[in-house]
Amino acid sequence: MNRIANIAFIVLATLFAVLHGLSADVTQKEVDVGREAAAEYDKGVKLVTDPAMVDRVNRVGQAVVKAAGVKLDVKVEAGKEKPDLPFIFKIVDDKDVNAFAMPGGFVYVNTGLLTYVQSDDELAGVLAHEVTHVKLNHAIKRDKKYNKGATTIELATLLALILAKDKSAEDVYNVSYAASLVNIAKTMEYSQTAELEADQGAIDIMQKTGYRPVAMLTIMDRFTRDENRSSTVDMGFLRSHPPSKERSQAIEDTLHQRHIATDKAARRAVTTLSVAKAEEVKVGDHTLQRVMMNGQEIVRVPTVERANQIVVAINKALDDGMEVFDIQLSADAATISNRRTPLVTLTPEDSAVADGNPPLPNLTQQVYKNLRVALTKGDLENL
Repeated sequence: MNRIANIAFIVLATLFAVLHGLSADVTQKEVDVGREAAAEYDKGVKLVTDPAMVDRVNRVGQAVVKAAGVKLDVKVEAGKEKPDLPFIFKIVDDKDVNAFAMPGGFVYVNTGLLTYVQSDDELAGVLAHEVTHVKLNHAIKRDKKYNKGATTIELATLLALILAKDKSAEDVYNVSYAASLVNIAKTMEYSQTAELEADQGAIDIMQKTGYRPVAMLTIMDRFTRDENRSSTVDMGFLRSHPPSKERSQAIEDTLHQRHIATDKAARRAVTTLSVAKAEEVKVGDHTLQRVMMNGQEIVRVPTVERANQIVVAINKALDDGMEVFDIQLSADAATISNRRTPLVTLTPEDSAVADGNPPLPNLTQQVYKNLRVALTKGDLENL
């Protein structure tokens, strides 16, 4: 009986110690725990030191931190402002698309995420989300809730099973595991709320920076697309985040409420969505302009004005949702149309600077093919 009493005492002492620890100053604990956790995490991963990559993440991250205004909760003299909480950004050599924040301002970004984002705006959106987690103490709050539940459910269950002589080790495991599942299920509701709060906080932060808040929507839309295509089994109540579709809708609703543009033109500004552009090209002694899209040359023309005319027409059609199957060639091969609306009509001047000086109908047919190829490339890149 002394052995059982001793074990019971240890369990109850552990219960008291955990609960007592939870009453510590949250902000100070966040910094202390984060520093220790970061040091341990660093030992098991490969950190990237490439100057260009490190500079990019720090540049975007520190701009986000400055806009967030996260303060260190310490006592200061009357009339003085609390100091800013210093943030440290690190890059982990890991292909998984992920970023996360340790308590206390230690933010980790995987190389997989840096490949996944299509602009600094999207990177800023992800980092603003993580900075908001730190600012709102989500990790410590969740740790409190989880540990309190683990203490009251798992340790109490373990104590009861120890005192019941007829329970096997398997019974102890099964009941304790079940208690853990229930506790996780309860905690997930808070975690989902925290994720939505972090999304909203990220939009607030981005509005104070030079980065476009619509990037929060574009990257979440891609998360939604990839989530729908994934063969991973849905963890149901065990998932730690709301489904991307729910988060995407919440972000879009907030952007609309704040009158922030979310149309295709706005999205193209922060992604690699199809966009036509003009660039200079040297051909012998002549300087021409070529219209490009998705790495595909559409047409070469003699002047900047002519190139811009075609670029504007194509991009407007893209804004209106032009797809590859919408492109049509007129019967006389004189005009390329989008849903029967004239898009591009080539001129003799255009033909004169094209390779081989082809007849106008031939040039129009080639430009028609080039445009379809460019649109198809765009579709494949966004699959």
